[in-house]
Amino acid sequence: MHILPEPKVIPEISIKLNGTDVASKTVTLTDGVNTYTGTTGSAGGCTIKNILEGTYHVSVESNNLNDIIVSETNTSFEFTLD
Repeated sequence: MHILPEPKVIPEISIKLNGTDVASKTVTLTDGVNTYTGTTGSAGGCTIKNILEGTYHVSVESNNLNDIIVSETNTSFEFTLD
C-alpha cells in the first residue's frame, strides 16, 4: 500500500490584480474540495493565509482566471482584469 504524504500548509500567498477596477474584489481559489478567499485592497493586492499546497482555479467575482500551483517556492501571483 502506497501512502501519499500530507500536503504542506503554505503560511501565506499574495495575489495582485492589475487593471482599472481592482479594489475591493473577492478573490477565490478552489481545488474542488478546499476553497480560500481574500479581498483586494485599493491597489489590487490581497493575501490568503494557511492554504494547502496544490493546484487551484482562481476567480475574481465573475471573472474566471487561470489555474495556479501553490507551493513553498510559488507563493506570489499576478493577474490582469479586462
